[in-house]
Amino acid sequence: MPDHDGKCLVQVTATPRVSIEPEALWAVRVPFDVPGGSLTIGSVAADYEVNVPTGKYSLAFEALPGDTAKGHHYTFVFKLTFCTEPHPDFEILKQGRELTTNKVLRKETRYE
Repeated sequence: MPDHDGKCLVQVTATPRVSIEPEALWAVRVPFDVPGGSLTIGSVAADYEVNVPTGKYSLAFEALPGDTAKGHHYTFVFKLTFCTEPHPDFEILKQGRELTTNKVLRKETRYE
C-alpha cells in the first residue's frame, strides 16, 4: 500500500467469482493459498487478523478511489476478494494510471 499518499482503507470479502467494481482504478488477480484459516493483512503501521477458510483461491486486488468511513478520509480503498477457483491464475483485470501494462511480467506460484 502506498505510504506517502495518506491512509488507505482495506476491505476483505469472499465471493464465488471475481467481479471488478466499475470505479476501480486498477485491478489484478493472483493465485493465493491459505494454509491455516487465518491471515494477517495490513502494512508496516497496522495489521489485522482475517479469518479465511483453508484452500486455494484467486485473490483479486482492486484499488478504488478514496472514501470517507466512520469519520475518517481514506486516499484509497483497497478491496481484496478471495474467490474459490480450481485453477487460479495471474491476470491483469483492469489497467489504470498506476498499472499501465496488460501483461503479467512474471508468474511464480509456490504451493508447499
